[in-house]
Amino acid sequence: MLRSVALAFSIVAFRFWMPVAFAVFVPEIYTGAEVDPAALDQAIGLTSWVSWVVNLLIVEWWLHRRRTSDRSVGSEVGQPSSSRITTRGNPPETERVSAALVKPASSKSLRVPT
Repeated sequence: MLRSVALAFSIVAFRFWMPVAFAVFVPEIYTGAEVDPAALDQAIGLTSWVSWVVNLLIVEWWLHRRRTSDRSVGSEVGQPSSSRITTRGNPPETERVSAALVKPASSKSLRVPT
């Protein structure tokens, strides 16, 4: 989900990176001089890539940092990390299986009708 939001937010990031790329590759656009079309295409292409790659890198860094911090917190305290599901005592399935394996109280329950 976070990666999808990062890609959707690339439209906003494009508007941030466009003036930066223009200032680096096509500074004459701000002075009113004649602009080289190849340099303009290069700036727009770079801005298109940077706008979503940087967003994805930030999200991946955040997810990786969060996973490692969850693991370290769980190991320091001696408890499982928050991503694991644990139950107290035996799960209900174990009780049913244990009850089925217990010997019957009388031998009558073992008789097979003829």
